[in-house]
Amino acid sequence: MAGDTIKKYIWLVDTIMRHRFITRKELNSLWVKNIDLSGGNPMPRRTFYTYLRGIESTFDINIACNPATFEYSIEGGSDADGELRSWLLDSMAVSGSIADSRMVAHRIMFEDVPSAHEFLAIILQGVKENRRIQFEYTPFDRSGTAEVVLEPYFLRIFKQRWYVIGNEPKKNGIRTYSLDRFKRVRLLDATFKAPEFDVKEYFKDCVGIYHDKGSAKEVKLKVKHSQARYLRALPLHPSQQEEIHDKYSIFTYKILITFDLVQEILALGSNVEVVAPKSLQVKVVEELKNALKNYKSSI
Repeated sequence: MAGDTIKKYIWLVDTIMRHRFITRKELNSLWVKNIDLSGGNPMPRRTFYTYLRGIESTFDINIACNPATFEYSIEGGSDADGELRSWLLDSMAVSGSIADSRMVAHRIMFEDVPSAHEFLAIILQGVKENRRIQFEYTPFDRSGTAEVVLEPYFLRIFKQRWYVIGNEPKKNGIRTYSLDRFKRVRLLDATFKAPEFDVKEYFKDCVGIYHDKGSAKEVKLKVKHSQARYLRALPLHPSQQEEIHDKYSIFTYKILITFDLVQEILALGSNVEVVAPKSLQVKVVEELKNALKNYKSSI
């Protein structure tokens, strides 16, 4: 599947969603005007139906046609279930709104998101067909590039980055790779049997993208009221529970002690104190001490 195919899928879903009901003739007219995707050429009927089948199989979004009016629409509308489908529809709605507001583009500031579209289509195909992928990977902490063969289990986006999680046969273990560090990805003929667990089950005890071995621990954070409001609005983890006191709140979680969790706690600065467990408290204190070493000569 070529990378541009995903863009065409997104354009079709976005256009149909924004019009709610639209005929193939009207779609084709809009398609021809989108020179970047169409090259100014109409979309053949066979290609159109191929794209509809591709959208359904890849994203679980069904585009239905009303035989009485010959109009196409997103089946299920706003009641469509499935987290991927909902995320896609929301993203496409934003994309469509921004595209229609180009005159005020200078008044919109976007967040820099490392691009993954070049490899996303190939990896999606590997996930869908249970086929291994091979790619060159350059970690952030190394200058060299390694060749990796991976059985892609699932994809996840976290803090503006796409990640693929899967089994690396050479190391016989599950690994996580960031797509923006990829080079020259290709799909292999070798297949694999996908595990029974799903992505939500795999990450259910995690804060962040990395999954450490071991069992979830009860974590207690003492948080000042000024910061507690933010944690109420955007919980650190679904297991979050709050006990409110006069000048602070105690937030309790059932989670794994991971690198990402430590980083999230450090980001809260002086507004938070780790109450339990002791092992997490030690990790946070060590990081704070190491950070202070950088400033010893200037304070």
